[in-house]
Amino acid sequence: MTSPAVALAAVLVVGACLVTIRRTIDHLDRPGAPSSVCLHLSLLWTTGVVVLGLVYGATVTVDEGATWLSFGLLVALVASMLAWATFAFEYTGRGPTVTGIRALVLALLGSLAVASPLVAGELTGTAQLVTFLVASVVQLMVLSLAGIGVFLVVRSSVTYDDLPSDRAVVLVIGGSGVVLLAVPVSVSDVLGVGTMLGLLLALVATIAGSFFFAQRRYGMFALDPIPGHLAREIVFDTIPEAVVVTDREHRILDANRTAMGTFGIDRATSVGRPMDETIGYDRPAGEEDAVSLETADGRREFEVRSLSLSDGRSGPVGHAYRFRDVTDRHTHEQRLDVLNRVLRHNLRNDLDAIRGFAEALGEDRADEVDPTELAERIRSTSRGVVALGDTVERVERLLSAESLSREPVDVLALVESVAEGLPSESITLTASDPSLRVVTDGDVLRMVVEELLENAAKHTDRASPAIGVAVAERADGVSIRIRDDGPGIPDRERVVLTDGEETPLRHGSGLGLWLVSWGVSRLGGTLEFAENDPRGSVVSLRIPDLHSTGATRSTAYSE
Repeated sequence: MTSPAVALAAVLVVGACLVTIRRTIDHLDRPGAPSSVCLHLSLLWTTGVVVLGLVYGATVTVDEGATWLSFGLLVALVASMLAWATFAFEYTGRGPTVTGIRALVLALLGSLAVASPLVAGELTGTAQLVTFLVASVVQLMVLSLAGIGVFLVVRSSVTYDDLPSDRAVVLVIGGSGVVLLAVPVSVSDVLGVGTMLGLLLALVATIAGSFFFAQRRYGMFALDPIPGHLAREIVFDTIPEAVVVTDREHRILDANRTAMGTFGIDRATSVGRPMDETIGYDRPAGEEDAVSLETADGRREFEVRSLSLSDGRSGPVGHAYRFRDVTDRHTHEQRLDVLNRVLRHNLRNDLDAIRGFAEALGEDRADEVDPTELAERIRSTSRGVVALGDTVERVERLLSAESLSREPVDVLALVESVAEGLPSESITLTASDPSLRVVTDGDVLRMVVEELLENAAKHTDRASPAIGVAVAERADGVSIRIRDDGPGIPDRERVVLTDGEETPLRHGSGLGLWLVSWGVSRLGGTLEFAENDPRGSVVSLRIPDLHSTGATRSTAYSE
């Protein structure tokens, strides 16, 4: 017989569970709601088994003396613990995502935890011992999952502030009650059946009361904790700038998707490795920094900002680095400066000259000027203005495109086709591999090579200039070296390109070398100048192979 107190407690538990289930059903689309329903159904099952045990004791048996009571309690405990663990995973969003396959695995784990003791009772000898060991391990796994669920709720509140502390306390009480369900059953031989069942009912009442209070007081599913940390993770992973997190010793702890794509690294294999070895950045943490780094798209320029991470107790525990790619922004600013200078200076001078020639033709000075010569000079200067406009249009079209065109380019064939427009006896081509190909933007590379070869052939003081082009394979792409025996590139031209900016008192004479610099930068390569021996210039290009980058990099810069 059951006492009135036990009966009242059972009625209250059933009522609390039914009310909680009813309110939870209205929010079944929320994380944790379905598993909460399963948990309360398990609590109802547990209450029924406890009441049945108190009424009939352990006298209702199945084969070989195994009681329905022990079987019913085992089902109740396993189901409650797995339902609680699933609820904690889903509700906090901190555990593994409960997919359909993982839910099936949990169901199979629960079935094994329940069935293996029954099977062991039918066996003898070694088989029985092994089965009991398996049952113990599986049941310990189920208990551990329930304990992890409590830990996740605590961490969501204490560590991440995703869950209000008052609601977390209520849920921790309920979750701890689920974990403690295993205690009375495990010491039932000491406590006796009646005491064990009474303790179980008290624990079930605590669990049901906690969830009932959380649902009624806090509207448990009206405000989810999961969006907070999901938003932080999504923002971290989808931010368009590369972010790398390191420990005190500058070893990588995490990197977002942009960083992995930019530097061609894998998050799993990079964890624990020094940042300088992984991405080539070896400067100490500071406020701001500007650096040029090798990336999956070649060499790029970055503005680096670092932030010290602290746990509020023991000082800095690591650093977060943000790498902002400013290559295209710098190139865009350079183009504005250079084109502005060209339009102000070169174009104005040419138009002034045309105006002067035209005015001379209109004057009655036949004995001083040759109309035919002036007309030819007007035509020649006009053609230069048109050619300048065509060059500017080509620069903007190729260098302001939304993305690079990645295609296998036959480098030697490209150089040969460019050389066809120049005197063939002036150019000597050599290649380490005649069939050498590189994945890059062929139009931009052609523009760079054309400009360099035309510059070498045009700006020469030799009747028959000697130009040599050497194409060689590199581990990361291809190198193109162009030698000439002309007067060389003026120092002021090199300084302007090296510093990356023009000033009113220091600027280049035209667009040619700027176009080369911008094109090489666009391809992620490097550009170097040197003196030829005994005279002339050597221009070296390193063009990376972009086949390793899966997605096309957008390189357009918008003001």
